[in-house]
Amino acid sequence: RAQIGEGEGLGRRSIWSKPGIWVEGGEGGVRDPRKRGQGRMGRRMGEWWAVLFLSAALVGVLPGAADGASMVVSTQPVGNTIKGRMLETQPTVTVLLDDGRPDVSNSGMVMASLGVNPTAASLNGHTQAQLYNGVATFTDLVVYPGGQDFQMKFTAMSSDVVPEPLEAMSANFFAAGQEAKLMIVTHPRITLDADRRGAVAPVVAVVDDLGNELPMATATVSVSITRNPNSGSFTPNSVLSVPAEGGRAAFGSLWLTRAATMNEPGATIDTGPRGYDETYTLSFSAPGFAAVESEQFDVSPLVVVSRQPSSDRVVSAPPVWCQGGLEGCMGVVS
Repeated sequence: RAQIGEGEGLGRRSIWSKPGIWVEGGEGGVRDPRKRGQGRMGRRMGEWWAVLFLSAALVGVLPGAADGASMVVSTQPVGNTIKGRMLETQPTVTVLLDDGRPDVSNSGMVMASLGVNPTAASLNGHTQAQLYNGVATFTDLVVYPGGQDFQMKFTAMSSDVVPEPLEAMSANFFAAGQEAKLMIVTHPRITLDADRRGAVAPVVAVVDDLGNELPMATATVSVSITRNPNSGSFTPNSVLSVPAEGGRAAFGSLWLTRAATMNEPGATIDTGPRGYDETYTLSFSAPGFAAVESEQFDVSPLVVVSRQPSSDRVVSAPPVWCQGGLEGCMGVVS
C-alpha cells in the first residue's frame, strides 16, 4: 500500500494496491467503492496514480532527461593536423548512475563547446548529440582557426528532475596546422544595382595547401573594395559577409553604386595617352585566414535614351503595275 494522510495503522486515508478496495478510519470497515459514488472513487484513483508517477520520476525512469549522477568524457578529442579538417578523433561522453554504470535509460541531449579557448576559435559541426544507452557520440566537430591547449566542455541539458545540468571537461588537445587558405573559385563581375545583366557572383572556397577544397569548413567570409577608382561603394542591400556552406561562400547579393570602365587601354604613339584604365578589385577575408584579392573588373555605366528618335514625314509610293513590254514601265512615280 501507499500511505497518504495521517493516523495510526491504516490511518484516515489508506490506499491498498488491490484495485477497488479501501479502508476508511473511524470505526473501520471495508466498503465497496461502487456504493460510494464515482466522485469519491475518482479522487482515490487520482491519488494512487499521482504516487506512482512521482515515484517513477524520482527513480529516473522517465525518458528524455539527462538525469544521471555524473558525466565523463569516455573518448578524448584529438585535434586535426590540417586546418579545415574535422578532429581526427571525435569525442564521446557517458552519463553514469551513482553506482558507476551507464544510464542506459537516458536519451537526453549533450552539447559541446570550447571551455578553454586560447585563440578565440569557433567550434563547428554538429555540436549536439543525443544519448543512446547513456552514451553521446560526436561525429564531425571542427575547430577554427586552430591552436594549442584547447579543452572541450560538455553539458547535458537539465530537466525538472535534475535542475542542475551535468558538465564534463575534456583533456587538453590541439588543432594545429595552418595550411588551409581562401581561394577565389569564381572571380567577380559586379554590376550596378539598377542593371544586373551580366553580373557574375564571386565564390570563395576554403582549400588546403594542395588546393583541395575542405567541405567541412564553415568560416564566415567578408568582402571589401580594394581598388576603387571612382569612390564607389556597395549598395545598402548588398550582403558583405557570407558563412561558407560545404566549404564555399557564394556572394549572390553584391552591387556597386558607381561605374568604372576600361576606355581605350591600347593607346599608341600616334594617338598619344588618350586611354585610361579604371577598374575595381575586391578583397575576401575570414578570421584566421589571409585575405585574397580578385582579378580586376569593370562596371559598365547605364545608358539612358534621353530623347527618343522620331520622324516628321512618312513617304510611301503606290504600287506600279506594268503591262506589255518594258517601255510601258519606264515612267517614274514619286
